[in-house]
Amino acid sequence: MTKAEIYKLRTQRTPLVCAGLLLAGVLAPSIVLIWYSPKDPAAYTTNFTDVYNTLSIMLGIVFGGWLLGNEYRQGTVKRLLASEPRRI
Repeated sequence: MTKAEIYKLRTQRTPLVCAGLLLAGVLAPSIVLIWYSPKDPAAYTTNFTDVYNTLSIMLGIVFGGWLLGNEYRQGTVKRLLASEPRRI
């Protein structure tokens, strides 16, 4: 079952796009910081953390929605919510 989940993460488009956007969001401010080498790096680092935090939250919501929708479509969520607890 774990192999199937990892296969979905590798082959479907949504996780790859989310990972690519997060990577671009990390690399773009880093390249700007290296290219310009500012006199006050604190201003750039606060912008970097703001961009990274906002982007990671938004992509986390998109990825979580994709994951929940994918599991719902396969019936996993329905089985989880409808299962009765076993008592020993």
